[in-house]
Amino acid sequence: FEAGGPNTPSNIDPWSIIGNETNINVETDRTSIFERNKIAFRLEVLCDNTCPADGVGVYNPGFWGMNIEQGKKYKVVFYARSTGPLNLAVSFTGPNGVGNLASTVITGSASDFSNWTKVEAVLEAKATSRNSRLQLTTTAKGVIWLDQVSAMPVDTYKGHGFRSDLFQMLLDMKPSFIRFPGGCFVEGEALRNAFRWKASVGPWEERPGHFGDVWKYWTDDGIQVCILYKGSSGRNQRGVVSIHDRAQCLFINLCN
Repeated sequence: FEAGGPNTPSNIDPWSIIGNETNINVETDRTSIFERNKIAFRLEVLCDNTCPADGVGVYNPGFWGMNIEQGKKYKVVFYARSTGPLNLAVSFTGPNGVGNLASTVITGSASDFSNWTKVEAVLEAKATSRNSRLQLTTTAKGVIWLDQVSAMPVDTYKGHGFRSDLFQMLLDMKPSFIRFPGGCFVEGEALRNAFRWKASVGPWEERPGHFGDVWKYWTDDGIQVCILYKGSSGRNQRGVVSIHDRAQCLFINLCN
């Protein structure tokens, strides 16, 4: 939830609220357990028996919609804590929240979620939509905090997060090298927003990310440069990393 900036209150873009001010109140605070990503998302559910049947919460539309395909599995990971028992529905729905493509319910006692807890769930799609969204909803009154939410297909290229079909198409072209990062993503419009490869190393939750000022949106640097380098290097191509020459030795030591 760093997209709104490092200070609070901040906007929650690209997330949006499901519900209204009579049944849910949302805000950001600096209670995350991740020191480099201190912004967490706080949902105060005001309704109980009066909550809508489908619950209240938040949704993320993805980048121009999420392509969810029938029969495929998707792994959703997030961190949560709450002031009471947790009963949180995790689902992929069609446009405007219509149609349940895949869902599961995360439950736990108040003691289970009194501290930040990592939640992992695998959802299998029972229908297809190229304009899906991820929803996190509940009908239980209380306060829930969410942080570091991720949704990925289970089937990715070597488990590195790339779509297997797209990456294989790239390799089938037999390029002599694959460069990353490229274009204006390297230097940014301003130097303070340039790509810092060392910040992309380590667990995803602990990477600080940065603002992509050329295209005006936040990136969490989910593509670890070491993984891309190893995944793209093969018999026919080399991985070429766009970094300063003084950083090359450190990169080699960390990624080999």
